[in-house]
Amino acid sequence: MITHLSIACVLLLSTVTNHDLPPQPDAKTVSQGNGTDKNSQVRQNATLVLDAVIDELRQIDDVAVRVDLADPIVKSLSASRPDRCHQLLDSLFHEVIQLRSVGSAERRDKAPNPDSLIRKIIGIAATFNPKLAKSYIEKYTSEEASTNARPPGPNDALRAAVLQLKLATELVKKDVALAVLAGSQSLRSGVLPATLLFLGKLQKKDPALARNFFTAALQSIKARHGNNVNELLLLYAFLFSPSLVPQVTPQGLARLSLGGYPASAEKYTVDSTLARRYLNVSARMFFKPARYQQSLAFGAAGDLYLMNLLEPQLSIYLPELVQPLSERRYILLGQLNPDQRNSLQAATDRWNDLSNKVDLRPEPDVETVEFLLRRADRLTDPVLKNRTYYRAAMDAVEEKQYEMALEIVGKLSREYREEAKQFISFSIAASAAHDHELGRAEQMARRDDDLARRAYVFTVIAGSLLDDSSMNVARARQLLYEVEQIAPKLSDWERLSVLSGCSNLYSRFDIARADELLREAIGTANKLDGFTGVNYIVRILDIGGYYFSYSMYAGELTFIDAINRMGLYDFDRTLQEVRKINSNLPRLKAIVALCSQELSKSH
Repeated sequence: MITHLSIACVLLLSTVTNHDLPPQPDAKTVSQGNGTDKNSQVRQNATLVLDAVIDELRQIDDVAVRVDLADPIVKSLSASRPDRCHQLLDSLFHEVIQLRSVGSAERRDKAPNPDSLIRKIIGIAATFNPKLAKSYIEKYTSEEASTNARPPGPNDALRAAVLQLKLATELVKKDVALAVLAGSQSLRSGVLPATLLFLGKLQKKDPALARNFFTAALQSIKARHGNNVNELLLLYAFLFSPSLVPQVTPQGLARLSLGGYPASAEKYTVDSTLARRYLNVSARMFFKPARYQQSLAFGAAGDLYLMNLLEPQLSIYLPELVQPLSERRYILLGQLNPDQRNSLQAATDRWNDLSNKVDLRPEPDVETVEFLLRRADRLTDPVLKNRTYYRAAMDAVEEKQYEMALEIVGKLSREYREEAKQFISFSIAASAAHDHELGRAEQMARRDDDLARRAYVFTVIAGSLLDDSSMNVARARQLLYEVEQIAPKLSDWERLSVLSGCSNLYSRFDIARADELLREAIGTANKLDGFTGVNYIVRILDIGGYYFSYSMYAGELTFIDAINRMGLYDFDRTLQEVRKINSNLPRLKAIVALCSQELSKSH
């Protein structure tokens, strides 16, 4: 189990009356100057700088990083520099397409999965120029047949369909119309498990489009005469069984496991219109005399499995078809020998038993603290016992049962107990600081011998003090001063995170000190080999080879956050400081973040 602790800090505060505080920046008026001309000049400068970054990206070898940076660049420049955005995306797209032609073993250490990168590029293009994204989709899927110089094969269309569906699923959030277009192209190859994943995501985003796509999928099955009953079963699951997806195998009905489907086991309501449409098409396929003269993927047995599932639904939505379907089922059963009938019945019984055990509503989380404690008490393996106790203690912290958490961790074996107690105490302190239980948090942090952890909790407490309506600046300053005294005692990597966190908070009441600490953080970053612009402190607890990871300054109070906070007050000065970062990658990341923030403001 990996646990990440992250403390959310509200960066924009309400107006306060303390005259020592600088005015809080907002999206329309920052300390760039009061006039429209000054704001316009800053935006123009940010645009020019970000435009130049497009050329500087070539200095970064890792194409995956360049793709990630392209996203904010395109969002910021799409209106003012559309040609440059087009050029950037074209360059990245063609480079990654070329990567696909390299053997997987040769490219393994050079780049992540090219298909994943291409889907990201298409997603970025979709927010900028849907026509461009569509052209990428067409080029991408057509390239599949020529990958690795293979001659065209019978599975090429299927591989292309899977790629189209992956694209469609990822595009749902960015451009739902383009997502449907990509998904619709896949239907020429059939209804696949990936189709169900796409439908599930589309249903949450736009139910009307999901209904239309479902109908298109059903019609595509009808056009293929329903030869593969599993296609119909996938649509059956979407309508009637979101938590249990049936598929026919040589051994009978089996549950298909689809990662991410359903996204959540919420209560659902059957769409009666779609249900009648589906049942009408599906049932009437079985009534055609010529059906069993053609090649069926799973023969009459496959049809019988589906008939068994359809009959209860027909009785609700299309009762007039119940009798004809029953007659057809008895005819098919008569064509099977006794062993086949027995096998069919046994498989059906197993499926029904499984169905009865599956609650289509959300299942309660059985792994409560009490559940884990009972499990740990029964375990005889000492390593598993310790791990389970520790998980129970962590869950108790999440439920704010702090005393119970400390009591549980005392149950661990002597070899793990002391270190585990330190981690749980740290978890409690961080959680309490986040929940404004500042006395408890500070008391526990002061007992922590790990200076980086103590500095982190003090910083979070200071943030809570500034978030509070009373805004206790004096106490926050005292805590941050203590953190500053700790910083020189830490490694350079840890010091960078601590200084960045302090700069973030000082920017809310002491701009001069925030600026000093940011410059010190940049100087520290320049001492680090391999710094990529991402900073956080990690502590790991090892219990019998099972690792519990704790991250501090991850996602909040980061190096980039500190730069952006200062950029709100003085873009040009902050940009000058950022240019002093020696390494290309963190410098470009910081510039992109700073300029994107400036261009995203509403003026």
